[in-house]
Amino acid sequence: SAFVLVPGITNLPPALVPDGPELSVLSGEQLLIDLRQHVVVSDGRPMGLTEAGKVTAVRGTGAAVDHQTVSFVSELGYAGPAAISFEVGDGPQDDPTTQTAMLSLPITVLPLPEEERKKEREDEPELNNAPTARGASLSVEVGTTESLDLAPYGSDPDGDDLTFALVETSGELD
Repeated sequence: SAFVLVPGITNLPPALVPDGPELSVLSGEQLLIDLRQHVVVSDGRPMGLTEAGKVTAVRGTGAAVDHQTVSFVSELGYAGPAAISFEVGDGPQDDPTTQTAMLSLPITVLPLPEEERKKEREDEPELNNAPTARGASLSVEVGTTESLDLAPYGSDPDGDDLTFALVETSGELD
């Protein structure tokens, strides 16, 4: 005979909702995020931010709006991946049974349409946002030649044409 221990679901710390809604926002615009759509806590427990000062952002500014809502605004002219982090709890801070977790939500910052970018920065030089690339791999047998088109693996938020160059190698290339 054997015993199988199945952990209870009534005593789990807050966590992100699996397959929660994706977040995206135009560069420089405010995104309001209702944490109830993104965070799950044990049944019957209330979810909320623990402290407004524990809301932070990558590639932008994050702030607490209320106990269950945060806001995000990207850096000026930025387009690409970003994130907002916050600490949530499943009860009052003075309750010893309250569990907390530091969570992060990914955000996609979209470039402004060309006409909007021109209006916002008439006196500023045009910004060039960094391209992004997805990983690619290629296996080659000894003594054979292969090629890989990198174009499908890269994109530029400004719509600029991309060029590719070999910068570093490990091993011998012809």
